[in-house]
Amino acid sequence: HTATLAIPMEGPRQGGDVLGMTYLQAVLGFVTLMWLFQSWLETRQLKELKKTKPPKELAKHVSAKEFKATRAYGLDKWYFGFLHLAVDTAESVAFLALGGLSILWNYSSELSSKLEIGLDSEIQTSIVFTLVYVMTTTVLDQPFSLYKTFVIEQKHGFNKQTIGIYIADLLKQSLLLALLLPPIIFAIIKILRRSGPFVALHLWAFILLFNLFLMFIYPTVIAPLFNKYSPLPEGSLKRKIEELAQSLSFPLKKLFVMDASKRSAHSNAFMYGFHKNKRIVLFDTLIDQCTEGEIVSILGHELGHWKLKHTPILFVSQMIILLVQLSTYTFIRNSKGLYESFGFRDSTPELIGLILFQFIISPVDVVITFLSNLLSRLFEYQADRFAVGLGYATDLKSGLIKLHKENKSAFNIDRFYSTYHFSHPGLGERLKAIDAQSKKAS
Repeated sequence: HTATLAIPMEGPRQGGDVLGMTYLQAVLGFVTLMWLFQSWLETRQLKELKKTKPPKELAKHVSAKEFKATRAYGLDKWYFGFLHLAVDTAESVAFLALGGLSILWNYSSELSSKLEIGLDSEIQTSIVFTLVYVMTTTVLDQPFSLYKTFVIEQKHGFNKQTIGIYIADLLKQSLLLALLLPPIIFAIIKILRRSGPFVALHLWAFILLFNLFLMFIYPTVIAPLFNKYSPLPEGSLKRKIEELAQSLSFPLKKLFVMDASKRSAHSNAFMYGFHKNKRIVLFDTLIDQCTEGEIVSILGHELGHWKLKHTPILFVSQMIILLVQLSTYTFIRNSKGLYESFGFRDSTPELIGLILFQFIISPVDVVITFLSNLLSRLFEYQADRFAVGLGYATDLKSGLIKLHKENKSAFNIDRFYSTYHFSHPGLGERLKAIDAQSKKAS
């Protein structure tokens, strides 16, 4: 990572230098290049979305009416997403170029000085800075969020929530952030101050433990604040799922149905839990849209991820990458030139140093995200093969097709766009792989 932008231990004069540019210019240049690259991918995808017929291999699975509805939804989402991307990029460039970080920090410092919390000034300012930034970005994003939910999703039959539910969710999310962020910021700054040469290891350990804590409390404490989880009623579906779990020695403790239809017509299923306390959650929309055989086959795919240890592999790899990244932080945390480039000439706040570090390693993050998507796509193929090995090839295919149509997912997808953005292979690719595995098994 340090080789990527040639970051010196001490920043040069006049705001630092990276390949003849200031750090700020380098970051702004990268943000602009990423927008150009993503815009190029988007224009490629637009050409696919404008096609009036599905790919030949999928044509037999979709009617003309279904394809027309899917195409319209895809185009509406594209135009909205393209505008949102442009506005987000313009806001980021303007915020950084106009010294937004230092301006917001100074404002937070003034606001913090009026509060009597009993913390030292930098920690107090860091907490206020974070809360003000989160509140501001949330407010700025509301026009897009409201339009997507109550115009696009409403138009295409997906939105089921009222404005009251939307506002209640927004207030709950804001309250959770207000409760969780202050202790997180406090702990991070304490670690940065006291850890010395082991700062990367200590910060990594804190992030690891906090992630595990969130994984533990989210399904039992946070998620129920937004959705109702009811036990799956007794019947053939429950029996089939329990038999599948038992055949794979999956320690299933509870089966839930989530009232997803309260907000959206989109469907899904997921699993959670540690060690021998696993739980499966089905969206009520999934139960309405699929047959029991299709639902069991989809869970066979999900249990394939568990059996093949995909989730722990991804989690451990992410934590290893994070440790490596944090190790490079020690090389720039004392770079005065980096701070100066972003308008911090008289102070070097620890929190700002971490934020600037994220800017500097953003090119590496893009590569890592792309590679993670490739690995995730490979795992999807493996989970499909696992389900086929259980004898669910026919149901899995029909289930995937049905979910694809019910969610109005695009049938025509540009291969470069898909490879960069998607963690799952396209429908055509998955069906082809399932057929190949079925023939091989027979």
